[in-house]
Amino acid sequence: MFTGIISQIAKVTTLKTNHKEIVLGLTIDPKRFSEKYDDVKIGESIAVNGACLTVTTIENSSTSFTFFLSPETFEKTNLRFLKIDTEVNLERAMRLSDRLSGHLVQGHVDGLAKLIKLEKSGDETYVLDFEIPNSQLKFFVDKGSVCLNGISLTVNSITNSSISVTIIPHTWTHTALYQSKTGDYFNLEADVVAKYLYAYNTRGN
Repeated sequence: MFTGIISQIAKVTTLKTNHKEIVLGLTIDPKRFSEKYDDVKIGESIAVNGACLTVTTIENSSTSFTFFLSPETFEKTNLRFLKIDTEVNLERAMRLSDRLSGHLVQGHVDGLAKLIKLEKSGDETYVLDFEIPNSQLKFFVDKGSVCLNGISLTVNSITNSSISVTIIPHTWTHTALYQSKTGDYFNLEADVVAKYLYAYNTRGN
């Protein structure tokens, strides 16, 4: 379980694919952010762009990690679009004693949201519009929560095919959002509470 608060940005150093295995290698700069990764253990879960992955190897004094991806994870997330030197968002699994600064995030990607508009609003604030898969729109409400590339965000407005979010300066500078451009696909996870409520109301008591 995660909270959607990004604690590190990592650079892709390896992406090996074949029919049997997909290996993703990432390297972090431990001086970039305050969250330390020096106690990460093999087998630990880390959200990479919002997708929960398992650490399989650790190297270079806990600054380089590799992850095994299943073919399904690779095909159903934006991890398949990664290239060497692309940066991705990381979040370690939450502790039960942590503050829930974002919202409850499972690390289970529901689909891909397409960035259709990126507009600067004010000096350092950005407004981003995303096209949402039809199957997911029913889980959104104004001022509700959404997880995009692992980032917990608030929904500002909704249309019949898209949502809009505002990015504050801290989020822009402390995530990999700065490299985004229109046409990019983001890993989308709808609010798990909304999904449970929808299931309850549609299936009956």
